[in-house]
Amino acid sequence: QSYEETNQPEPALREYQEAARLSAKAPKMVQAGLHMRVGQLAFRLQNLSVAERAFVAALTFNPADHATRFQLCQVYEQEGKLVDAERECSYVVAMIPAAQPVLQRIRMRLGR
Repeated sequence: QSYEETNQPEPALREYQEAARLSAKAPKMVQAGLHMRVGQLAFRLQNLSVAERAFVAALTFNPADHATRFQLCQVYEQEGKLVDAERECSYVVAMIPAAQPVLQRIRMRLGR
């Protein structure tokens, strides 16, 4: 957290990844939170493959987390995985108003 608070995202990402790796026996919500942090930092750093894996891992611990699912949608969109992005965005559009324009943009890119 110190690295993150002092605007050092690369070392913060490495430390969060290590914490997530070591958290196997922690409560599921703790594990989900750590993976979420990894995903957010990786996304901010445009390390999309790491962000994708982290958000997917977070969702395995808490599949009902709409914010994580929406962030995963955005990662998929940037990776060009538009069908996956559409699916994830469709799940959350009723709960997250900001997802509506994203879903429309994805559907336009898919030609739907």
